Amino acid sequence: MSEILNHINGFLPVYRVLNREENLDFFRDVLGLKVLLEEGAMVFLGGHESKKRRLVLEESPGHRTVKGDKKHAATVLVGQADEVAQLLVGHLDAVSKVFFDGQCFGFEAISPENDVFQLLSEGLSVLTEVEKEGVRKKSVKKSDHPGLSEVRVMTLELNSSNGAVLDFVGALLGADVTRNQLRLPFVKMIEHETQGVDLAARADETLDLELLYFSVDDALDLVEFSKKADEKSNPYLDQSKRTLSIEAPNHMEVWFVKA
Repeated sequence: MSEILNHINGFLPVYRVLNREENLDFFRDVLGLKVLLEEGAMVFLGGHESKKRRLVLEESPGHRTVKGDKKHAATVLVGQADEVAQLLVGHLDAVSKVFFDGQCFGFEAISPENDVFQLLSEGLSVLTEVEKEGVRKKSVKKSDHPGLSEVRVMTLELNSSNGAVLDFVGALLGADVTRNQLRLPFVKMIEHETQGVDLAARADETLDLELLYFSVDDALDLVEFSKKADEKSNPYLDQSKRTLSIEAPNHMEVWFVKA
């Protein structure tokens, strides 16, 4: 199935959240993202200028908080250095960790759903943690943008109880997993093996990483691709034959969508 990588033109992690506005405040104010599209319960977020969709929030009021470790370990975003620094200084109280390599900043913040997000400057060489107080004294160059003009998901880190999630995703995409890492042209995924009562919870139960959303071009034959999926993964092709969903071993979903 390795040819599928040639058809993928976008990747978006999708996170379930309880309170839409509370979470949007975090993603807009602290991480500097912009709402690009609202479609039912789903909100697509990205940069202010490029308007490339990078991640999705799905409001899910009927879902419960995860007990123990989440399937989502961390998401690492990358933006322009001056914009990252401005966001850091402007929302320092909402930041849990600060990174500085002598030239560029990065930071870590925890969302209202207890999800870990890191926003790093493009070109940040090492994640050296520094004290927050030192940041207040530094002069930061002002940016023309209220947030991030462009942003991308650099790394997605997952927790699992059996280490089988990336092997499953890698097999779907025809890509090799090495040392619990799956390096794709558009994102790096890392899997941490740990224990948690909800690491195999159904995607429609908990407030967690719900699915991996791969946008594909019209040339990909989703009907033929669906036939290659293991029946145990519950492949489902919608009536329009433009969305294929497949269930990973931890009950997280993987979608291939002709947008």
